[in-house]
Formats: sequence, C-alpha cells, structure tokens
Amino acid sequence: MELMVIKWFILVTCIWDLVSSLKITNIYVPNKAETIAHLNCQYDLEGEPLYDVKWYKDEKQFYRCLADGTTQEFEVPGVKIDKEEQWFAHSCPVTLVQLSNASSGRYRCEVSLDAPTFRAVSDSASLVVINRPPPPPPTLLQPPAPAPRSLAQRSNAISKILLIMTMSCLWIISKW
Repeated sequence: MELMVIKWFILVTCIWDLVSSLKITNIYVPNKAETIAHLNCQYDLEGEPLYDVKWYKDEKQFYRCLADGTTQEFEVPGVKIDKEEQWFAHSCPVTLVQLSNASSGRYRCEVSLDAPTFRAVSDSASLVVINRPPPPPPTLLQPPAPAPRSLAQRSNAISKILLIMTMSCLWIISKW
C-alpha cells in the first residue's frame, strides 16, 4: 500500500510540474561590459503567487526582489548595485556599476513561487568585463624644433655676423 502511495505521489508531482508553467521568459546579461551592466530577468507566473526573485553571481546571492516590491542587497566581491533601480511586475532588473575584473562571472536569476508549491526556476548567463587601457596623457603642444642647418648655412650665418661686427667696429673707430 505504501509503495502505491509513493508511486501516485511521484506521478502527481510529475504531472504538476508539466502543468505548472512557471518560466523565465527572458534573461538579459550582456556578454561583455566595460563600466556598467544592465541585467534583467523576466518571468511568467501563469497566475501563481510570486515569492521572490534572486540574483546570484557565481552562486553567491547579491540581490533579491520580494513580492511586496521591496529589494534586498547582499555584499558580493565585484558587485556594486545602482541604488536607483526599480523593479516591475514580471521583471527584476538590476544595474551593476563600477565594474572591475572581479565583476566577471556567471550571473543567475532564480524565480520562486509562494506557498503552497514554492517551485523555482532559474537561468544564467556569463558576463566578461573588458578593461580598456586608459587613454594616454595629453601632450603639451610644443613649437616644432628648427630644422638642422647644413655646414654651408652655418658658415654663411657666421660670415654675416662677422661682417656686421667688423662694420660696427669700423663705424665706431671712424667716429673717434
């Protein structure tokens, strides 16, 4: 008799899982990001009551949207949340800011129903943070260096200076 009850329980559970259509309709995690990343988890409850939606980074919970509209944050290295984000019915968006190499990883959204089933579904995607090299420091504008003079040009310039000096000396001597 016990074996028959267990078989019926397993059968009903399997059928319930097939009939119940709780599903994540869309998970958005960008493949690559530099400084900020917008994540979103959209779901369909099919009339069932929501318990919560949780976000995980590498299996560590960092954000939770509760059915009453409140949110909770949990400290996870590499995850900094934009506090201005709001969530909407059938969606739990979150914006990550100040991304670093520690922000790269696997992000998972988990949607859970309330009593009596407490069923949950989840989906995940990876995010890679791209660190662009900082731009080079601005260079000060300097006047172009004069082109080097040839030996003939330098000799000619020296000859002109000597001629002017000689003429000046002759003029001074003539005035004495």
